[in-house]
Amino acid sequence: MPQKGKRYENDVARELTRDTDDDCVAWPAGYSGNIAVPAPDIVGLTDTRGFALELKKYSDDISIPHSDLAQLLEVQKQYLDVGLLVKFSHREPVLIEPEPRSLDAFAVEDDIGVIERFIRGADSAFDPHRVDGPSGEDGALRLSKPSTDDWSSATSGEDAVGVVRSWLDV
Repeated sequence: MPQKGKRYENDVARELTRDTDDDCVAWPAGYSGNIAVPAPDIVGLTDTRGFALELKKYSDDISIPHSDLAQLLEVQKQYLDVGLLVKFSHREPVLIEPEPRSLDAFAVEDDIGVIERFIRGADSAFDPHRVDGPSGEDGALRLSKPSTDDWSSATSGEDAVGVVRSWLDV
């Protein structure tokens, strides 16, 4: 991962911990992307819940690989709340929560795909949709950078830490 991405993860984790007066403790998973087990970019705890975040920061449209989304859902099985935090340049960040699996013990097998869970959790301003991957690959979630008519600019909206704090209620 490029150094800018790691720096962004470190900054968000540090600011989230500092700005919440220890109501939340977050740390970057230094091994994310380089290990065989699911490892989101940031993990953390509040008084009431554990959470994991995958962070993406781009200037324009983005395709997020199936594997990045699948690892978040794997972590979610460990009773953590998970979210995908996307920051486009000059736009307020968005936190996308995947649609959860059914807890109904009598439900027919849950066959909603990984990418579809995130599409259902995303705001329509980002035009979330699936793009096919090369032969044999699982595809990706495609998000488009919204106009400022459809989404707040970075100067008028919350920063990444504010978005996560709102999500965590801290």
